[in-house]
Order: sequence, then C-alpha cells, then structure tokens
Amino acid sequence: MARGTVFVAFDQLNPHRGALREATPETHDILMVESARTLTTRVWHAQRLHLILSAAAHFRAECEAAGYRVHFLRAETTVDGLEDYKARNGGPIVAAEPSSHRSEEHTSE
Repeated sequence: MARGTVFVAFDQLNPHRGALREATPETHDILMVESARTLTTRVWHAQRLHLILSAAAHFRAECEAAGYRVHFLRAETTVDGLEDYKARNGGPIVAAEPSSHRSEEHTSE
C-alpha cells in the first residue's frame, strides 16, 4: 500500500487534530511548505514572524522524533510547493480544512 502525505500548514501544528489525527509514521509522510509570498506580502511584527517560523521548526522536529518522514520545502507560494512535491513524489496529498478563506482559495486545487 502506498504511503500517504499529509500537508500541514503553519497554522495547523497539532498532531492530534485535522488531517494528522488518523496518520501514523508507518502510513504517512508530512509535508510542510514555507511560502515566500506568505512571509513577504504582509507586514509582520518581527516577533510574530519569529514565533510562526520557530513553531514550525519545533513541530517539524517533534514529528521527526516521533518517526515521521517530514518533507520541508521552501517555495514562492504554498501551491508551488505542493505542486513541486506532487510532481516529484506523486500520490494524493491530504490536508485539514484551511483556517482562512485566503488559504482555501490558494490550496483548493
């Protein structure tokens, strides 16, 4: 059986909720995408941006320690990262419902 991939957005860093709730290290990989557009198209307070990036790095480390294969990509946009991953790895990517309308518009494809 093929492994599944779970996309985890930086505002959904919880292994017990959403798409990760049913995932295990034996059945799923985790995909995280750092989007340059998200980081640069709005004015972030420096401490908030640091908090977001730090939380993502810590979550990645926790998932790896739990046995998950974590694919961390940097891309111009989240969609670019998802498409790049899918082109190289194939298979479906599952995700939790986006937490904002803007995120939903960018990832609905």
